[in-house]
Amino acid sequence: MEKKEATLNRSESNENAAATTLDSPVIPPTNSASQDSTGNGSSADDDGTLSFD
Repeated sequence: MEKKEATLNRSESNENAAATTLDSPVIPPTNSASQDSTGNGSSADDDGTLSFD
């Protein structure tokens, strides 16, 4: 998700892979300590703000 510009220029197979990730929110992230509840790779600081890598 962090590389949206690159994704827009990718082939259809990569777009399908991204869609599959978005359509599977119930799969627990492999590194839950550094990801928020959406599993998009962002991390919540103690004050509740989000920081995106």
